[in-house]
Order: sequence, then structure tokens, then C-alpha cells
Amino acid sequence: MKVGDMVRVGNGTGYFEDGEETSCMWPESAGQTGVIVELAVRQSRMLTNADPMSHQKTVKILVMGELAEFKCLAVKLV
Repeated sequence: MKVGDMVRVGNGTGYFEDGEETSCMWPESAGQTGVIVELAVRQSRMLTNADPMSHQKTVKILVMGELAEFKCLAVKLV
């Protein structure tokens, strides 16, 4: 995936609200198409001894007139 690619949001899970470390669900976005405007990486705290800090790839997309951040696994290329 790269900036400018068209993507479709899966079922609306994997959405990050501003300032939150964990993802949530935005059901209205399910099945909607958008365009990637930024590739990002989120740092999340994992409770494992092997890797105390985990990096999660995300994309910021323009969808439904809003800028939203989703896990890369939550969107598919169109």
C-alpha cells in the first residue's frame, strides 16, 4: 500500500481515535472506500516479555469526508 491508493474498509474494526492507544470500531465506515493520505506506525504496549513494545502499521485514509486511522489489516486495496 502507498499514499494515493484506493482502499475499502473491512468491517469497521481496527479504527484508532485521536489520542487512543487501542483500536475500536467505527461501524458506519464498514464497506466504504477511501484514499490513503499517510502511512504511519503506532507504538502499542504489549504484555509480553519477548517484545515489550510492539509497532503496528497503520494507514490514515480520507473516508466519508473524514481523516481516519486504521490498522493496515483492516483495509483492502481496491
